[in-house]
Amino acid sequence: MKQLIILLCATLCVTMSFTACGEDDEVVVPNSAQSEQGQGGQDNGGDAEPVAPFEMLMPEANWPLTDTQLAQASRMNDFAFRLFRELQEPDKSLVLSPLSIDYALSMTALGAEGATRDSIVKALGFDVTEPQAMHNLMASLMQYLPSVDENVNINLANAFYLNASRTELSVNPDYQKTLKETYLADCEAVKTDTQEGINYINNWCGRQTNGFIPKVFDEPLSSENVCLLLNAIYFKGDWYIPFSSNDTYDYSFKREDNTSVMVPMMSMARNVHLSYGESELFQAVRLPYGKVDEWGGGESLSSFGMTILLPCEGKTTADILSWLTAEHFADLSQQMKTEEVFVSLPRFETTVTTQLMKAFEQLNLPFNEAELRGLVLSNGQPRGLHLSDAFQCARIKVNEKGTEAAAVTVMNYTDGMPINTKTVVADHPFVYLLTEQQTGTILFVGTYHAEEVQNS
Repeated sequence: MKQLIILLCATLCVTMSFTACGEDDEVVVPNSAQSEQGQGGQDNGGDAEPVAPFEMLMPEANWPLTDTQLAQASRMNDFAFRLFRELQEPDKSLVLSPLSIDYALSMTALGAEGATRDSIVKALGFDVTEPQAMHNLMASLMQYLPSVDENVNINLANAFYLNASRTELSVNPDYQKTLKETYLADCEAVKTDTQEGINYINNWCGRQTNGFIPKVFDEPLSSENVCLLLNAIYFKGDWYIPFSSNDTYDYSFKREDNTSVMVPMMSMARNVHLSYGESELFQAVRLPYGKVDEWGGGESLSSFGMTILLPCEGKTTADILSWLTAEHFADLSQQMKTEEVFVSLPRFETTVTTQLMKAFEQLNLPFNEAELRGLVLSNGQPRGLHLSDAFQCARIKVNEKGTEAAAVTVMNYTDGMPINTKTVVADHPFVYLLTEQQTGTILFVGTYHAEEVQNS
């Protein structure tokens, strides 16, 4: 099962402490982990002077975004749509956090050089001659998005875990410093080839997603693991105009394989004013979360919202995805107007783990181990890394009150070198995007096909 777009349940209490990487801090095993895992700290190579293979960047966060950065944020959405098309399977729901993958890739680019770095920078829509612009934007979104609307809960977190069992390894101090200052990342050494170490990392995932994604690993990693790069994103927002549970009823949902299934269909008790658009391909409606600021002409603007793209008769979600580009989505967002709308939307929940390696290959993202030398040192000297696995665990829950969504992206590195009422009844598969309005940032994108119906 799988799904779509722009949002980030019960709190998981984590008693283990996490050590943030500081400018002058060494990467150390936390006391709690160390006592359970035994000896396993890092070796900085005796008196050897750590050597970085190239000059590290030191980006800065700023707000508000410049016009150039707003354009860059929009171009980043093209990668989101191209990646989603590569991953989408027929008749299966998919939910993906493009933003979480953007962070995992940009943190990789931070420690890369040559074609590997340039391919990531280019894929995300930036000029390869100015990679710092990408890091500046990611740093700005890292600090801005969680604070834009006090009525919406967003958490963005990054982490770097060095395999503490590999005592010849140490983190590149320049890379560590930049991860902290740009990506606010936790940097730690943990024995990733032990169950205790994997439990420790899973606890980080649970804490950063408020328990919504309690784990990403079931068992210890191979002893060949060198390090892990992780991003976690969590979103929880109540609808600005909630659905009433009294108006939820079973309704026939027509799937694209010509079968039907009964789903719990939420319906608004009355027609409401929402941003609406339509074409020969789809109906579009934006459901806002949290705070809505009123603007002139009776229109309103909210920072976060879910845009539903419902195919017209004879059209499919694949048709919409083929049309969907950053430019088209930006144009649609500008053209949507406030209309009186009646909305019915399934109550649903989707959880999926998506493998990313094949899609990266299809999108021409090489990870040359000879060019991934900026993350880790071996006995004080740069060490090339091999990206052996990349995946994302994502979950979204949509009900009468609002939306809760989370994703954790993992990069596993090993050795290598006039008021007319519009009616939108989502009774067949649709595309959805969870976005931030000011920057156009896509937090989540998904499709819903009702192949697994949640009846409660």
